[in-house]
Amino acid sequence: QSSIDTKTVFPGQTVEYTVRVDPKIPADQAYSVTAIKLSDTYSEYTTANKQTLEITDLGTGGIIPKTAYKVQWDEKAHSFEATFTKDWVAANWKAGSNPRVLLRFEAKVNEDAPTDKTVDNKAALTVNNGVTPSNKVENEPPVIKPSKQDTQKDPTINIDGKTALLGDKVYYRVNIDASRLTDT
Repeated sequence: QSSIDTKTVFPGQTVEYTVRVDPKIPADQAYSVTAIKLSDTYSEYTTANKQTLEITDLGTGGIIPKTAYKVQWDEKAHSFEATFTKDWVAANWKAGSNPRVLLRFEAKVNEDAPTDKTVDNKAALTVNNGVTPSNKVENEPPVIKPSKQDTQKDPTINIDGKTALLGDKVYYRVNIDASRLTDT
């Protein structure tokens, strides 16, 4: 699936966020990897769908079982952390290995999301005590500024503010610049 970064998102639209982790663990590193945590902070203008969160082992192509990690959601902070069990880390993040993991989840842009605010998302990988932040995905709301014209059949005659009588034909023309809607 293509990236949604810099795309236009609408209130009510569901977006998919993915976090790919692809480290190369040196064979001669001084310390073993003992703790892995993936964290994500999503926009206050979205609601995460907790049921869609899944983590895939890209080496095998299989879904990592939920018994291999614990997810802690913080709805007030619009974030969550997926902390892997010590046994899973020991078996999959060994010295000299190249573990590849993909976390994905969906979030719905709130119906009342302001149209002048950016919808964003940022993740981080914590290995032992070291934190590596991801890029920040940003989505702009659509800028839709309709204009209205009140006319008669002849569009050159403006009747805005005039009185319409019974039997008069009044035409309302609404213009919307939809040129930016191509990047949705």
